[in-house]
Amino acid sequence: MRRLFLCIFGLLSMYVTTAQTNSVLKGRVVSNDGKPLQNVNILVKGTHLGTTTGSQGNFQLKGLSTSEILEVSFLGFRTQEIAIDLSEGTTEVEITLDETTYRLDEVILESNKSLVENTVYNAKVRLDGVPGGVNLVPMDKLEVQRSLTLKDALQFEPGVMIQEFFGANDQPRLNIRGSGIQSNPQRRGVNLLQDGITTNFSDGSYIIGILEPRAANYIEVFRGSNGLKYGASTLGGAINIVSKNGYQASPLELRIEGGSFGYFGGSFATGGVFGKNDIYASASFNDAKGFREFNTSSRFNAMVNAGRKFNDRFESRVYVTYTDLKFDITGPLTQAQLEEDPKQISPGINPPISIGPNVVRDMPGRSSDIFRVANKSVYKINGNNQLSLGLYYQYGNDVLDFPVTIGVQSSISNDYGLNATFENQSGKNSFILGFNASTGRIDRDYHVIYMGEKVVNYASNELTSNNSVLFIEDKYRFTDKLSGLLSIQLSSNTRNNADVFPTPTARPFRNFANQSEGTFAGTDISLDLDYFGFNPKVGLLYDLNEDQHLFLNVSRSYEPPTFDELINISGGNPNKSPGMMNSVALDDQTATTLEFGSRGSLDRIRWDISFYSSWVKNEILTTTELFGITGVTRNSPDQTVHQGVEMGVYANIFEDLFVTDDQLYLNTVYNYSNFFFSEGIYKDNQIAGIPRHYINAGLGYRPQNGLFMELNTEWLPENTPTDHQNTIYQQAYQLFGFRIGYNKPKWSVYVQGNNITDERYASSYIISDVVTNPPIPILDQSNVTTFIPGVGANFSVGVNYKL
Repeated sequence: MRRLFLCIFGLLSMYVTTAQTNSVLKGRVVSNDGKPLQNVNILVKGTHLGTTTGSQGNFQLKGLSTSEILEVSFLGFRTQEIAIDLSEGTTEVEITLDETTYRLDEVILESNKSLVENTVYNAKVRLDGVPGGVNLVPMDKLEVQRSLTLKDALQFEPGVMIQEFFGANDQPRLNIRGSGIQSNPQRRGVNLLQDGITTNFSDGSYIIGILEPRAANYIEVFRGSNGLKYGASTLGGAINIVSKNGYQASPLELRIEGGSFGYFGGSFATGGVFGKNDIYASASFNDAKGFREFNTSSRFNAMVNAGRKFNDRFESRVYVTYTDLKFDITGPLTQAQLEEDPKQISPGINPPISIGPNVVRDMPGRSSDIFRVANKSVYKINGNNQLSLGLYYQYGNDVLDFPVTIGVQSSISNDYGLNATFENQSGKNSFILGFNASTGRIDRDYHVIYMGEKVVNYASNELTSNNSVLFIEDKYRFTDKLSGLLSIQLSSNTRNNADVFPTPTARPFRNFANQSEGTFAGTDISLDLDYFGFNPKVGLLYDLNEDQHLFLNVSRSYEPPTFDELINISGGNPNKSPGMMNSVALDDQTATTLEFGSRGSLDRIRWDISFYSSWVKNEILTTTELFGITGVTRNSPDQTVHQGVEMGVYANIFEDLFVTDDQLYLNTVYNYSNFFFSEGIYKDNQIAGIPRHYINAGLGYRPQNGLFMELNTEWLPENTPTDHQNTIYQQAYQLFGFRIGYNKPKWSVYVQGNNITDERYASSYIISDVVTNPPIPILDQSNVTTFIPGVGANFSVGVNYKL
């Protein structure tokens, strides 16, 4: 390994010293009236090489080929492409930009005054150069819609499916190409980042509810292997939430919203620039009583993004975030209960009606406090080379109460990490070398719980994990239209579980029916595991023109298990605490994926479509067994296949329909997921938990005076199996909603309705191998609580103001 690092750093030195040419471009950008334009984006087409103009409109680029095409863009002016001849070595140009008015809904152009990239325009240019499925989601959309859940922010994104559990700030299932969808609850399979720095715990797990889209400038999604650069090696890839900074901040921004089922939320933000320093600070909250009985939730988030630009080459930023998250776990119902009254909760063993967790008695829930501090620094060595370094520390205090499955799981976590990246742009070549390292420890205790109170401790573990990831990528522009990419990620991961419970061979349990206590036989569940991943990717990108792109890639993914999968707790039932605990030496999950697709725009239509097929080995499956309650995790002994289509189409159907510059638009997202077992006893069965077809569509009208109105639908047209034997199904459903409001530069107001026909449906469910008949003779499969009811008809109203 040391020799490999020496070779890599040797190559790095050669790149810095020799990968330059003598060509120099000097220029000046002015407006039509000859005034210099500052902070204009200058990009060498087909590369990441670029700069911005200074106060007098001047710029300089070095290390160019003898002929290049510049893309020149600035807010309020038409983007231009300019061919440059550099055969003389040094060339000087003056560029004049024409003023224009932009109406692109998906992109708000911004000048980039910070060296730490966080503008939508630069992100769009960068993502257009990725040969694979990616999403760019500007968060100004939240000014004109509800912002209660992550689903609100990402619902209309191809390849991203979010199944709400309890309708508020809780633990929804995030599904990108089948990422971790088999975990109950879903908590792995995607690398979640804030400003390029991971927020996952060091074992790869995460709490999705800590993410705060309202403080973001935009969100970028890297599906599958397209997230390798960010340390993501899983099928799901990475989601990066990019914060606003002081350069983009309003001096004052206020938001208040409220709605059905006691929902009330809001946010406050401020920021600005003070000499070489800038700062952005925000605070937000949500509270809801919830749709169902015992369904309250609350969430508070505060964050600060402060930076100092020491000079034109060096900038350092500090991010501080705190999140306090609490919610009740309302639990599943049977299909009959859901149809009768979806607001009710399970009373436990309730013949002849149902058998499930006793939510009435045990009051399960989750409480999480997360504090995080991170630093990101960027140093531009010269016009072609850049170094960036990220450091972070994250503290977590997470308490998960779920009596039947685990009792009370209390986790105190401390995680540390760094990432370092070197980037070189040289003519037609782009080279990236990155290294990520993280280490963490979780002190985890398990207690028997009764009527919401801890009774007795039955397990204690010290869980440590270490991760090292090396990433190399080289992208070469063969022609003006064709680029090739080769990347390699090497990942080394350890998972160590030290069982520190004093009597592991005799662990306490409690029988709630007769109030008796005892111990169950166990063993020391200590475990030390090492994993190694080799994840290459080869990709091609072909530009039909500046607005239309084709891509193709082949890659390998790799996912080591988290501690939630390595420790199995079982043997409980609605009237008895868990009676079995063991560790499982799981293998890492791997897959080979082929992906191809296109994104672009033509006239009034833009699209994003990806086709993918993944052949998965050792898929990590977490399923329930006894009564659909007790969970176990295993590697699938049979190969599984994940294949599908991710498609988004946005069309301005009509313009100037009733008044000048009005728009009638259609926004449609279709996700097709054909996930199945290709061999073994489940051969050709659909993998449980993945809707085969999932559609979101919105038809809207937007005149130029600031008004907007939209009708939308969420449609699951086919029943979805909840068990791998495909015997119990989530029923198909279609929901309808609307948005109407008024949006001006300084303020906006909206009214939103969801599920306005009050459809009774299951938004999610408990995943099983098979739902067995309970031992009570008068009960069968249909009496096992499996389905999580979706929220009924609900409405919200919000106001947003910017100074």
